[in-house]
Amino acid sequence: MITFLVSALVLGGLFALWVAWIEPRRVVVRRFELRLAHLKSPLTAVVVGDIQPNSFHWPADRLEALFAKLQRTETPDLVLWLGDYYNAHTDLSKVYLDKRPKLRGWIDDNMPRMPEISLAMSKLSGRLGSFAVLGNHDWAWSGHETAQALKSAGITVLQDEIANVVDPVCNQKIQVLGYEDVSSGRRPDYDRVHQGLDASATQIGLSHSPDAFPAALGGPALMLSGHTHGGQIRFPFLGALVLPLEHRTYDWGWFSERHRRLYVTSGLGTSLPPLRLLCPPEVVVLSLVPGDEEA
Repeated sequence: MITFLVSALVLGGLFALWVAWIEPRRVVVRRFELRLAHLKSPLTAVVVGDIQPNSFHWPADRLEALFAKLQRTETPDLVLWLGDYYNAHTDLSKVYLDKRPKLRGWIDDNMPRMPEISLAMSKLSGRLGSFAVLGNHDWAWSGHETAQALKSAGITVLQDEIANVVDPVCNQKIQVLGYEDVSSGRRPDYDRVHQGLDASATQIGLSHSPDAFPAALGGPALMLSGHTHGGQIRFPFLGALVLPLEHRTYDWGWFSERHRRLYVTSGLGTSLPPLRLLCPPEVVVLSLVPGDEEA
């Protein structure tokens, strides 16, 4: 009996260490090759979602080291940021933390501030530019201040806007679309945004929440989203039990509907609780190559 209890305690301790410390800090670089229409020359895009830093797992200096390393190893043509750069209290976490003032005070005291975060993000930049949309945690703090901090770091913030990029090496046209965030209660004007699409350009859409994917009909064939963290905690056969989505299908990974594709990243950071299980933080590297887009 004592042996069993000791074994259970050891296993429980190892499990707690894994979900609370090891997996939340174990970044996976996921690589995919995609064929995109109208592309004349291959491009590399680095995709980062849901930084949501904290001093526990992702302090500013650790973020800066990661982004500087990605800059050296990947030499990206495009850097695409998918929202939630700050770790502001959302409505749900406020209810929890308001009853625990000491915990809330500790979190506030140990939260990296936006100037530190944007400075770390500036270490990763694309040859053709860096582009971002805002997420619900950004709006829970201050969407306007977040956008200003990102712009100061050389990042183009897209709010129902299209960035038109021309690669001077081969004169190819790329359009990056950024939608307003539906998870923040904002209402993207999909039709207005899509009026600016150029049929001769390679198109990539950014939306913090994948709930925009079924609504953005007539938009780009490739969309990238975050927001879900992949559920953060996933169980074998059951998957994620908690997902902040209307369309729970789009939890993590690749999804296809007719000619359109969506990738939902598990992101880097965590919401409360700061745990991960079977869903490590990730950075996505897309190798974009000329060719007809796959269905």
